[in-house]
Amino acid sequence: MPKIRLLSLDILRGFAVLAVLGYHFPNEGPLPYWFEPIRRGGWSGVDLFFVLSGFLIGSLLFEEATIRGNLGMIRFWIRRAFKIFPSYYFAIFAIFLTPRLFPDTGVINLYSLDEAIWYLFYFQNYFYNDTMELAHFWSLAIEEHFYIVLPLIVSLFGKNKKGLLYTLLGTAAVSAILRYVGEFSVGSVLREHNYFSMSHTRIETLLFGVIIALLLSMKGNQLYKVGKRNWTLILASSLFITIPFFSHVHTSVYMRSFGVTFTAMGQTCLLFAFLGYNEIPAIASLTRSPIAQKIGLGLGWIGKYSYNIYIWHWPLYYNAHYTAFTKQVYAALPHSLAGVLMIPFHLFFAIVLGYLATLIIEIPFLKVRDKFFPRRTDEIIEKATY
Repeated sequence: MPKIRLLSLDILRGFAVLAVLGYHFPNEGPLPYWFEPIRRGGWSGVDLFFVLSGFLIGSLLFEEATIRGNLGMIRFWIRRAFKIFPSYYFAIFAIFLTPRLFPDTGVINLYSLDEAIWYLFYFQNYFYNDTMELAHFWSLAIEEHFYIVLPLIVSLFGKNKKGLLYTLLGTAAVSAILRYVGEFSVGSVLREHNYFSMSHTRIETLLFGVIIALLLSMKGNQLYKVGKRNWTLILASSLFITIPFFSHVHTSVYMRSFGVTFTAMGQTCLLFAFLGYNEIPAIASLTRSPIAQKIGLGLGWIGKYSYNIYIWHWPLYYNAHYTAFTKQVYAALPHSLAGVLMIPFHLFFAIVLGYLATLIIEIPFLKVRDKFFPRRTDEIIEKATY
């Protein structure tokens, strides 16, 4: 896959993490009217992460199976662990230990050792997700379950890609139906223990990305030709991504059921458009403008560090809401302007914290990984998480 396409996917990651940052933004004062749709629909950035992860992990597995003839699942899992675990577990232990070791810092902590167990084994999306600083970790549990299961399924089907395609489509449909039934059975209000955050009821979004990767591995050139002929329809379908911005997920059972499916379909179309944007005249000409290129590079840079930005933004937001320093800052600002003026403040520190965490925690482990468990092929994409 060409580098420019990897940049385009980093741009999508940048969009995704900024949407989530906006959705979780602390409510410290009146926000501008244009920010309200982001507060409603920014959660869909997580689903865009899911689609991207499904596509990239699927591409990784299908490419390796084609070139090497087998998956090398143990090596795949080890490499994933080096990528995912250091930042994940560092965050858990830091949030658990900081207020106990340094009680005068003002950092808030709400969870006990019993609660931490679920996070240590990636089951917080089923059994416990009430810890405010880690409330967003439910999505990381879904991703981890996906990393474990997908290689097993791909290995099971071997070269039978058509059988794998039908299985993925069927599994996505079953996952969606289970969520529909579950959500309509509990009513309109989002619950803490809910079908919206369980792996078996949210796997459909990840599988959409895998299906695109599989179709490209089966009929890549033909698929791009079809896309070139129908690019207007593809871009129109991408407009489904706007659905979450018109209805709040916490109060709409339709949004948590059908809305998730249609949003993911739109995001999948958007992904396909970004993959083949050189074949779409309107997008190709737009991307050649200097302003678009600078914006793209900026979003791509944010996307490159989006995993750690995602991990640390919510602990930062939540604790900043209560610490003495931010209380003084808010008190010094006019109430009517506090929310607006704090938007760049919170965004800046969330991005900087994610960037530093990547440099200090993630990259050293990646160097160790690449030394002892190098990639099996040079052609394979290894950029598969937030």
